[in-house]
Amino acid sequence: MPFSASWCGPCLSAMEQTKLIKSELKDKDVVFVYLTNTSSVKREWEEKIQSIDGEHYYLTKGEWEPLMDQFDFTGILSCAICDEQGHLKHKFIAYPGGKKMKELILHKDKVLAKKQIQQIAAN
Repeated sequence: MPFSASWCGPCLSAMEQTKLIKSELKDKDVVFVYLTNTSSVKREWEEKIQSIDGEHYYLTKGEWEPLMDQFDFTGILSCAICDEQGHLKHKFIAYPGGKKMKELILHKDKVLAKKQIQQIAAN
């Protein structure tokens, strides 16, 4: 679950690198969620996410800040891997690379289920 922005070069690069991981994990119960905030121009963000499979959420400041606090993140690119109950399993600042990301995802049984992701993003 990357906390990113459409203007962030490393964020966009990480999203591209994740495409290979997604294809390798397509038979697993894994959901890729991308979160951004109002620092991204919404129209540009909408265009960029068209080529990136996953769940995308454009959050207001009031939605973004509590999540950043919840995960103890101070900036972007920050990433979190959660289990199906929403419990944080791994977090890191910057993208650790495709190989490491895949290892972290496969280390646990499942990533946060879609319904739970939507609940977090809505709060």
